[in-house]
Amino acid sequence: KGGVTNLYLQKQLFMEGTQLKQLRDAYDEMKRLLNQMDDNIKTVDANVPALKDESIKWSKELSRMGNATAMKDRVLVLKQDLAWAFPIQKQG
Repeated sequence: KGGVTNLYLQKQLFMEGTQLKQLRDAYDEMKRLLNQMDDNIKTVDANVPALKDESIKWSKELSRMGNATAMKDRVLVLKQDLAWAFPIQKQG
């Protein structure tokens, strides 16, 4: 009877040891992932100023492009006005 109890206890200890190892492994993996997230956050934080500068640069560029488009529209209207004005001048 003592041998059966001893075997049962060994089995229990083995299972608890296995579960403990799984918990440790899971903890180590969580710690690794948290460190990785922390590194990623630091990387993003480090890149924010550069991204902000890039955003401002493109915003200015888009503004210039918008101004150029508006200028093209004005030139087109001016050309149309001139096209109307010249024939009228020739007739008059």
